[in-house]
Amino acid sequence: MKLRTICASFFLFWLALVPRVSGLNIFLTPDERRWVDRSIRFLLGLLDGDLQRTAAGHPGVTTMWTAAVTLTIKYVNEARLQRILANAASLREFLQRVPVRPVLDLDVLAAARLPTVMLASLSVVGIYLLLRRLFDDKVAFLGTALVALDPFYLAYSRLLHHDALATTFMILSLLSLLVHLERGRSGGYLLLSGLMAGLAFLSKASSLFLIPFIVWPILLSNWLWGRGAGEAAQRRDALLLGVKTYLVWCAISLLTVIVFWPAMWVDPVRTISMVLGQITGKVQGAGEGTGGFLMGVSLLNAQVLTYPITLLFRVTPLALVGVAAAVWFLVQDHRASRTKGIQTRSIITLLFYVLGFIVSMSLASVKSGRYILPVSPAVQIVAAVGLCRLGESVAKMISARLTRVTTSSLVAMGLGLPIFLQAGLSLPHHPYYLTYYNPLLGGGVVATRLMPIGWGEGLDRAARYLNQKENATSLKAAMWDSDVRFASFFQGELRELSEECKGNSLPWEDIDYVVFYVGRRDTGAHFGLSTAKYFSSLEPEYVVRMKGIDYAWIYASPGSEIPNTLVPAQHDRRVEFGSSARLLDYDLEENRLKAGQKTKVTLYWQCQKPSEANLKPVLTLVDEEGDVWGQGRELETGDWDDPWERGLVIRDELKLEVDPATPEGTYRLLLSLYDEEKRERLPTPEGEEVPLSLVIVTGEAPPSAEELEIAHPQRADLGSEIRFLGYNLPGTRFQPGDTMRLVLFWQALAEINQDYTVFTHLIDNDDVIWGQKDAWPVDGSYPTSQWAQGAIIEDPYEIGISPEAPSGAYRLEVGMYLLETGERLPVTDEAGSPLGNRILLSSTVQVGHRE
Repeated sequence: MKLRTICASFFLFWLALVPRVSGLNIFLTPDERRWVDRSIRFLLGLLDGDLQRTAAGHPGVTTMWTAAVTLTIKYVNEARLQRILANAASLREFLQRVPVRPVLDLDVLAAARLPTVMLASLSVVGIYLLLRRLFDDKVAFLGTALVALDPFYLAYSRLLHHDALATTFMILSLLSLLVHLERGRSGGYLLLSGLMAGLAFLSKASSLFLIPFIVWPILLSNWLWGRGAGEAAQRRDALLLGVKTYLVWCAISLLTVIVFWPAMWVDPVRTISMVLGQITGKVQGAGEGTGGFLMGVSLLNAQVLTYPITLLFRVTPLALVGVAAAVWFLVQDHRASRTKGIQTRSIITLLFYVLGFIVSMSLASVKSGRYILPVSPAVQIVAAVGLCRLGESVAKMISARLTRVTTSSLVAMGLGLPIFLQAGLSLPHHPYYLTYYNPLLGGGVVATRLMPIGWGEGLDRAARYLNQKENATSLKAAMWDSDVRFASFFQGELRELSEECKGNSLPWEDIDYVVFYVGRRDTGAHFGLSTAKYFSSLEPEYVVRMKGIDYAWIYASPGSEIPNTLVPAQHDRRVEFGSSARLLDYDLEENRLKAGQKTKVTLYWQCQKPSEANLKPVLTLVDEEGDVWGQGRELETGDWDDPWERGLVIRDELKLEVDPATPEGTYRLLLSLYDEEKRERLPTPEGEEVPLSLVIVTGEAPPSAEELEIAHPQRADLGSEIRFLGYNLPGTRFQPGDTMRLVLFWQALAEINQDYTVFTHLIDNDDVIWGQKDAWPVDGSYPTSQWAQGAIIEDPYEIGISPEAPSGAYRLEVGMYLLETGERLPVTDEAGSPLGNRILLSSTVQVGHRE
């Protein structure tokens, strides 16, 4: 190896290492505590000889290996000191004492992150050495430097997570294969490619994309532009060589998986089934989706635009310019018949890799911006090709005018400019590289409007702000779900801000501060929209702002009183009635009534302009034909008889009376505002009558819990609004491919202002899903926002069992989640003890294959 190559490799290693290695304990992301926990279980499984405990569906094996090695080294270092003090503990005792819940030890976090940092930095050197075999030295050096400083890859390659490891091993596998195909078919590069692919498969299931994809570079090299372009015999030989290459590659990657995954040594079928179950859950969309939105559309539904837009915001302007230039030069080369070189085939392969991976990930229902990380290094390499070609063209133009300046010197000088610009774009975000968004597209200010942001960055700053106060250790703060990302840094006591605080049920007088994180305050996820709306109307004491984005808000506790006028209503319904009045919200006491029954409807109005008109709200209950079966009568609580002042908000109560002769069925509740002087209804954008809600009229009162025939009573509470009463399961023995019937019984403990989705999963002992049905209650016809307080709902489901389900015992887990965020409702038992975010039904289901 030449001295110049060694020096370049040394420089690139430090270029990658320095921005990653500092500040590893500054902030925490949500999954890292889980990976520390999983790594401890992984290592304990190795110590106990229970190798099946090393299995996981992600699978994240490389992540667990890196953390396990780090924990072992940390134990050895501590054990040396403890032996001096004659108090040495065993490795098992050490692992059991590692702080993971409710907070994660920051020293453990930094140590666990370090192997990923080192692997990423070393892989940069590997990428450079491989690129030198495919491109000239300028492209290899620039491409590697851009990868090292890519803010997207930089952000995740310094975390304890599997995305960056999968990205690293995937790009090394692909580049090694290209070198094998293009440079003499060295068996060493094929071995390296298969090894890296196996490690990628062990890192994350999405890397299985490589298995079908590598057919393309093999076909491109062997068939389209290689030896297969000649006579029939040559084409046949090329095809056989390509098949041999593919099979050897697959065999090496499979052997790597077996060697490095202990669970494969004892039960490979079950282990692989867990991975396939994880993939199936992502594709079909299980209840633990990532949540968020893209341009106002749920990430669970935005199939096409999610990843392209995410990638555009995560790459740098240099990458966009470089890729565009590379594609332009590629087209020009094709027109000039200069398209059969190694560099051209490599560029085409990398472009197809990017596009193919984006398409494959877009097929899954569950999405997250980090899932597209594996394409980032390929984008930077292609960009480097385009930037170098562009620089050469500019250099030729300048040297033609400045005869004393050579083209080569200009190219050499210009090579450092993109690296400097890439560093200037990414390094100012240290250590919060996740705050980077492409400034060419408007940066973080625009990104916050288009996609979910925030993965823990900034919560440490919120905690440190409170820690600076004199009485920090005695402070009490409230936050959703007692978030470990905040709790691990906060010196005081953290309490949970949950569904309990809808209305005024949270003991605010015992809380000093309330903390909100980006994406939570405005949506009310976990703690109710009304609470979110209330705090949004206040002035925060402190705002964590980074790179123009507000990430966290700290509010002083409002004390024991929260104004009801700010958080009164179940339903947000903004409608303009003429130019005089605006409907803000409304409450509906019950929406499931008997014929002849009465219920209260509360309306919240705001004056748009001063008026002395005699206005009167009119409520009607109508059927599909428009016939009226009920009307509302005022209860004299509003201020309609007094002159309105602009901005005035009034609360108006009406009693809705259902006609005793009303047939059973579903009716619409309509609202209009009547001007008694003009004898006309005020217009709205929706017409003269505005629909508020559906009302179900029944002939009899709904049954009580005692009257229901519940075969398996099992009580649990979901949040503070919904109670699970039990279930009916007609059969417990099934065959793969069968459909089981399950009936759940719910009770509304309070009025609900969210539409929750019910999940029903058939799972094995490793929580792998083998059958599921996620839907709104009663097959989507009775959403939770329409449940009246005290109502009992009989909720049937038909769950299809996977034809591939292995024989054995299974359990059923049920619960509810909010589709917009993917977050599940917390579950407690009758004694109030937490059960996590699911209900495990008491029955065991047997699935067996027919003889």
